[in-house]
Amino acid sequence: MDEVELRKEVFAWFGASVYAANLFEQELITLLILARRLKEDNLTYNQIECFDINLSKKTLGGLIKELSKYFQLHTEFEDLLKNYLNKRNHLVHNFFRDNSNNLISEYGCKEMLNELKEMYRRFIEADQISQEMSKKLREKMGWSEDMIDEIVKKSLDKKRDK
Repeated sequence: MDEVELRKEVFAWFGASVYAANLFEQELITLLILARRLKEDNLTYNQIECFDINLSKKTLGGLIKELSKYFQLHTEFEDLLKNYLNKRNHLVHNFFRDNSNNLISEYGCKEMLNELKEMYRRFIEADQISQEMSKKLREKMGWSEDMIDEIVKKSLDKKRDK
């Protein structure tokens, strides 16, 4: 593979890693909405929607802090979340600055690819852990996948009507 194609692969894996980090953030939002709904079972749709909007404005660090309002976080899990946060911040804010010289060589690009693939794997892992937690909350609340799909459909329909 020539250097141009190698650089393209670096950028593709960077995009995939940022996307995986975003999936994790979105699943944390879902988890927080479910946790609040479980805690306050009389929430209206509008209250849930406002909570969703407010959560969507938070950084990953803010979402992790919000988790502690609803869950007692085990020290190991809290450390894992901080690790995901540090990896995400490094990826978005420092990855290319820290690796600027690596883009000029095949060896450097391969090193970057290894790092990006590992970050991608970690963010997918974080997303899967969050999905499992969300699933357990949905089960506890008696919400089926069909019910969730209906809520999402209503939300999308409402946004299309605006």
